[in-house]
Amino acid sequence: MRNWDEYLKKDINCECGHIHNCQISDILVEKNAIKRLPELVIAGGYRKICIVSDIKTQAAAGDKVEETLKQHNIHYYKIVFETDALVPDETALELLEAQVDPECDLILAVGSGTINDLCKYFSFQRHMDYFIIATAPSMDGYASNVAPLIINNVKTTYEVGMPKAIIGELEILSKAPMSMITAGVGDILGKYVCLADWKLSQIINGEYHCSYVENLIRTSIETVVNASEKIKSRDEESVGAVMEALILSGIGMSYIGNSRPASGSEHHLSHYWEMMFLQADRPCAWHGTKVAVGTVIALGLYHRLEEFLADIDTAKASCFDEEKWKKNIEAAYGVAACGVIALEEKVHKNADSGVNARRKIIAEHREEILKMAAGLPDAGEIKTLLEEMGAPSLPKEIGVPPKMVENSILYAKELRNRYGLLQLLFDTGKLEYAAKTAQKKILVVVDMQNDFVDGALGTGEAVQIVDNVVKKIEEYRKFNCEVVFTMDTHTDLYLRTQEGEKLPVPHCIKGTAGWELCGKIKESADAANDRIYEKVTFGSDGFGRDLEQGIYREAAEVELCGLCTDICVISNAMLVKTFMPETLVTVDGSCCAGVTPASHRNALEAMKMCQVNVI
Repeated sequence: MRNWDEYLKKDINCECGHIHNCQISDILVEKNAIKRLPELVIAGGYRKICIVSDIKTQAAAGDKVEETLKQHNIHYYKIVFETDALVPDETALELLEAQVDPECDLILAVGSGTINDLCKYFSFQRHMDYFIIATAPSMDGYASNVAPLIINNVKTTYEVGMPKAIIGELEILSKAPMSMITAGVGDILGKYVCLADWKLSQIINGEYHCSYVENLIRTSIETVVNASEKIKSRDEESVGAVMEALILSGIGMSYIGNSRPASGSEHHLSHYWEMMFLQADRPCAWHGTKVAVGTVIALGLYHRLEEFLADIDTAKASCFDEEKWKKNIEAAYGVAACGVIALEEKVHKNADSGVNARRKIIAEHREEILKMAAGLPDAGEIKTLLEEMGAPSLPKEIGVPPKMVENSILYAKELRNRYGLLQLLFDTGKLEYAAKTAQKKILVVVDMQNDFVDGALGTGEAVQIVDNVVKKIEEYRKFNCEVVFTMDTHTDLYLRTQEGEKLPVPHCIKGTAGWELCGKIKESADAANDRIYEKVTFGSDGFGRDLEQGIYREAAEVELCGLCTDICVISNAMLVKTFMPETLVTVDGSCCAGVTPASHRNALEAMKMCQVNVI
């Protein structure tokens, strides 16, 4: 295990010109660590002790803490939040204010993220000490001097104090829910993006940067990556390594005095998602889990910087429309919009003068920025690492819909005045394009063939949607999205089939003009290397097999359009819902036509009942 004496209770005269110091007195990450709690309490001379926990953390470690204190005749009282979904907001702080004795001189926080943040903030305000007895290696805030809270509906990070002691008992940590353990891994993997954002700001803004702290954070990443193979089996040493990496990351933050080395664009995405879930009164994934998913998105964008910066030398001067921006913020943030707007009015990070000045610096340092981005791991590597542990890697796997992801890329940077990838994309005029293309979206064009448009089974309604479908295809092409086609395909034996008996109209016979995609659609398909599924049934068996085999697994949204709404469009929509139940399935009614107008409308209503997003 790590020797914490290297970092605690001493000044480090750093080459960066700063003196680094961590005020934590004791860190215990070991077997039976709680048994050593009484000696720390006695050594501190504490007289009025309050244990703070919630229902789950009380069961995980609170009872053991109480039993240990009783064995040493150490008196205490306790506060247990009677909820299993505690939110670090004003309500929770008010409860602590009301129930913590004014003479209390030590809080024993039993828990992980939320309990730690609440007790850290509260103890700082009350000028009292606190210990954290960790119940899960789920986030890196244990040793940091910051506390993120939800105040006035906005995720706000406060610079506060640090615990006097961190206690992590391996037996307890390794029994934490696996989702919390992998959340801790995710929080550390996010440091790839944090460090890149920090370096980016040094290059562009001349922000203070410390190589010693950067190496400290890189050590935490390396520790977790090396331990990742054994985490799924709950190996105590590996879980302990995750806990140590999280503590080390927090120490890095304490050396700097803020969360800059350990919180970047991936955290902004996570914070935005959390705020939206809270506003909707919906449960959301652990902080580190959201950070991991945000990391995959951010790494994907970092590796596209060459594309985004290609025209940086010739890009037009920016023109920030503040009134339009405010309306967008109000729509994107809801009740939290006022706080976000107030920050921009205070710091003006989006103002044209600042953006244009930074853009010149970006152009001058383009190659340096690209070299830095090229050194980051590929998003696919991080996805694989997460998947091997059974952890989510895609937004849809944690219930974040495509529109929320898009909004977060566009507006999550507004939560803090901190330069990073998302602000760089804003400065270069590429943020909206990045938001539109960060997620995989697929358009399925169903049976837009001559026989269904103006041929054997054609209708006036089918003719009318052709231009809409062409426009839809062009929109997807504009954002480099995948377009696939299905083609109803029969032989000259069609009339002997069950379908031919029930619909005795030969159509879409392979090789005939009626089988071909209609003119405008065919031009679009021929111009690209698209998948085309020939199908003898209403739903495409080939498309279904590819769905089942995971060819389209990463798609955040699958949109369908074409003919006929009430037969083949609905059949293929149900295939997607069957094999990819957490993927958003959309059908645009203006780009579909049915056998009759009435059956078209009925099919759209039926798909709505099957949770298809009908627009």
